[in-house]
Order: sequence, then C-alpha cells, then structure tokens
Amino acid sequence: MLFRSRDTVWPARLELIPGNRDRADVLLDVGHNPAGAWALRAAVSHLDRGQPLTLVFGCLKDKPAVELAQILFPLFGKVILTPVDSPRSASLEDLLAAAATTGSEVVAAAEAIGALERALQLTPVNGLVVVTGSVYLVGQVRPQLVAGEGTPVESMKA
Repeated sequence: MLFRSRDTVWPARLELIPGNRDRADVLLDVGHNPAGAWALRAAVSHLDRGQPLTLVFGCLKDKPAVELAQILFPLFGKVILTPVDSPRSASLEDLLAAAATTGSEVVAAAEAIGALERALQLTPVNGLVVVTGSVYLVGQVRPQLVAGEGTPVESMKA
C-alpha cells in the first residue's frame, strides 16, 4: 500500500466551503500560531483575485495575538473579532488591542456564530470570508457551513 501525504485532507486546514449565489465562499483554517498564520497568509495571497476579503478571528489568551494580527489582518478589508468558546479565550478587549496595532477596520462580535453571520453579511458574494485563529473557533463555525461541501484549497488549482 502506497501512502502519499499530498493526498491527505485535513478538515479545517485550508478548507474551502463554496458559497452560492447568496453567500461568499468561506475558507476555514485552524492556524493558531505564527507559523500557521504565515501559511494561511501565503495561501490567501495565492488565492487573491482582487475579491473583497473578510477575516473572522479569535484565539486563546496564551497565543501571541498581536503577532498573529500583524501577520494576517493587513490582508483583509474587514476583520471580525470574536472570543472563542473556551475558558482560555482571549477577551474581546485583548483582541481589539491586538487589532489596533495593525490599523485594520475591525468589528467586534460577542460570539463565533454571530461573527460568521456578520462576516457573511458584510462580504459580497464574489468575496471570501476566512475563519482562523483557533481550533475552537473553526470547530464552532464549521458545522454551520459543511454539508459535505468542504474542499481543500490545494484541489482548487487548475
């Protein structure tokens, strides 16, 4: 039996959930450290076709929120910040302070599903919503989006 790692699919690791005529595509990524943020930044830069980009971001309080914000937030026209469903979640105040170091346009949402809904409202159908920063965050929103529709970004290459 031959195993090829390039054929491996990891749900919520650069997972594209296709939109429809009523909703933008959503890219889920469980990146929660600087290395993951740089990988996501590279992927989003590669996918960028000039469409509007919105980020939904939340992380745990033991993560380097300022560094993650500085890596990711400048790529996005809008950033929606939300705490994650964990007692270890970074507070909205801490996330807003991290965002302030980037000059990005931010909106605060009290919880993850509301943040996703707000991002989808703000993002045109031809845009892209990216959800990242915590495994907990992506785990909260993924069931709202996936009904067998997830596609790894790698498979989108023509």
